[in-house]
This record gives sequence, structure tokens and C-alpha cells, in this order.
Amino acid sequence: EQKGQLKHVSDEHFELWQGGERVGTAQVQWLDKLTGGRTRNAVYLSWLGIAECTRGQGTGTEFLRMIGDRLKESGYRYLHTDTAQSNEKAQSLYERLGFESKGSTRSYVWKVTAQAKTGATHFIRQKQAGSHERACSKTARNW
Repeated sequence: EQKGQLKHVSDEHFELWQGGERVGTAQVQWLDKLTGGRTRNAVYLSWLGIAECTRGQGTGTEFLRMIGDRLKESGYRYLHTDTAQSNEKAQSLYERLGFESKGSTRSYVWKVTAQAKTGATHFIRQKQAGSHERACSKTARNW
């Protein structure tokens, strides 16, 4: 029995509404669109949020099942996602729904600094000026 209403707000954004209130939000990425069709039938769940006041009541399960039904209707067969190793509640939810663990991945963060931005701007300006070889040579020397 579904307690909420699924709204497909935009191409990549879903919401779950219960009793006139938004209790869930999710964002997906269509992998076939991102890879030029090389990865078919797959969608990546990049964000899932459930209102704290509804957690532990089956809201996340309901929301993911509804999203899965919508994806299936659209011809997709796989929903990929990941979560932090420390997020045991999300892992439990995914496993209850039948997601299969494919192992661990690493997460990388790069603090973009003024120096990094300047280097990218320098490369772009050289490329626009038609000196692609000089920009590549300079980059190769810096490695």
C-alpha cells in the first residue's frame, strides 16, 4: 500500500509527498545520456533524502520502490547508487530492497584554489589563441 504521491519534478528530480508535505527528494542521472548511449538501461541515484520525521516508517522503501517503478516504465533495468561505509542505515535500506553490494569505492575531494583556477584559465586562453601544442607541452612539463 502506497502512502504517498510520487512527483517527477524535472528530468532528474523526484519528490515524495505525503499529506500535502514533501517528505522525500531524489536526484538521478541517466547514464545512457551521460555516456552517449554506451551505458544502457541504467540510472545512477546521486541523491536520496528522507524527512527526518518520517524515517523508520518505510518512507525510504516506498520512495525507492516508486522511483524503481517509474524507471521500469521508462525502459530502465538498473538503478546504481553508493553510500558512505559509515552510513549503515542507507546500506540496510538498499539491501532490503535487493540492491547488491559491488564492493567499496574511494571518494576524492579537490579543494579548488586560486592557483588551480588560474592554471585552467591559462590553458583555455592558449587553446583559444590556437596554441594548443604549447599549452599541452607546458602541462606535460608540469607533470
